[in-house]
Amino acid sequence: MAAGAEGSGRAGAASPLLSALEGRLAAGRSRLHMPGHKGRLSPPLKDAARYDFTELPDTDSLYEASGCLRELEGRYAALYGAADSFLSAGGSTLCIQTMLALLGPDAVLCCDRNLHASAMNALGLLGQRPVFLGARRDENGLPLPPDAGSIDRLLTRHPEAKAVYLTSPNYYGYLADIRGIAAAAHAHSALLLVDNAHGAHLPFVEGVSHPMAEGADLCCDSLHKMLPALTGAAVLHLSPRAPFSRERVKTCMSWFGSTSPSYLILLSADLLLSGLEGELPARLREVQRRVSSLPGDRRTGLSDPLRLALPTQGRAERMRACLYRQGIEPELCDALAAVLLFGAGTSEEDFARVESLWEALPPFLPPSAGAMLPLLPEEPAMGCLPREAMLAESERIPVSEALGRIVSANVQRCPPGVPLALCGERIGPETIFLLESYGVSALNVLK
Repeated sequence: MAAGAEGSGRAGAASPLLSALEGRLAAGRSRLHMPGHKGRLSPPLKDAARYDFTELPDTDSLYEASGCLRELEGRYAALYGAADSFLSAGGSTLCIQTMLALLGPDAVLCCDRNLHASAMNALGLLGQRPVFLGARRDENGLPLPPDAGSIDRLLTRHPEAKAVYLTSPNYYGYLADIRGIAAAAHAHSALLLVDNAHGAHLPFVEGVSHPMAEGADLCCDSLHKMLPALTGAAVLHLSPRAPFSRERVKTCMSWFGSTSPSYLILLSADLLLSGLEGELPARLREVQRRVSSLPGDRRTGLSDPLRLALPTQGRAERMRACLYRQGIEPELCDALAAVLLFGAGTSEEDFARVESLWEALPPFLPPSAGAMLPLLPEEPAMGCLPREAMLAESERIPVSEALGRIVSANVQRCPPGVPLALCGERIGPETIFLLESYGVSALNVLK
């Protein structure tokens, strides 16, 4: 039975949280509770402040949801085909922390190297041990997700692994073979955890599938990255196969999440749900058709249809200048690619600017052998567990002097938030080259 079928305080409301908040406003009670602004803020937040409440008898409580938030979570579960779903006002970071916490301390995980820093930090805090997969790249140097065969071989070498953890879509939009990887993981009695932060829209466009439909056991979606919700709105999905109770998931979420979750963020998830159950999918498919007619994307595998990745071939500044001349701010423009994201709010003017971009782009010649694109190390050599490195004494040294030293804090650029050097990694010459290519001059290492 999908979550929310019981305990819903406002069953059937088109927007259950909005209904609860408007009922609270209609009651006209003096707001002698948090937050301190009492529903009154100056423009441009004046209108929003009225709906910025806290946990009250009729506004529900996120980590003990039994009313309007419980109904909202149940409807998200039904929409995404999950056994249960859990709202987050702390983004996918909170969902990732929860997924990993459910595995318990000292768990061994098979991980894609292209993981977000929030996952690496959570692994360290929980004392877990990551075992990394070798990287794969397409002909333009963009990182590819692992395949099912590599997952199977890694699990054979590490039968103690409790789970496989991967990112799909990755930042450049490539999608993993979730169905094949899930089959490989389950054959080794391991769970499949998917950071789908950039893929909440996948059920509503054509030609691709959401991880929950392909066999993932736990999966997080950032509702704000590709869908119209406020930054921080996210949801964690649980499959029927996952051996965790609703109460356990909520408990783990409460360890990491704020005890004062933003009701404005939760309200944006509430309003988004109404759109997803209504006309928003049709708009997303129309945007998909427009994006598919644009040139320039040279990815060679299954990828997010609302994202363009334009290879920069090491000439990021040249590409960024060209984008700015056309009035375009990209999601990312690095040594590998410029990434453009499209969504329901993309306007005709936006499309016109992108369409005019191709005529303005200068020719990009293949980089010379002496100007190789900086790539992530294929299989980082771990000098110690991430937790040991995070908690040990450290010192800051020049990157040029770091060969053989152990990283004590992730080094990352956001976006995309993928660490260039991992906490606990022993620095090799490849990593030094990578860090220097991204302009990193110093890092923290163990003493």
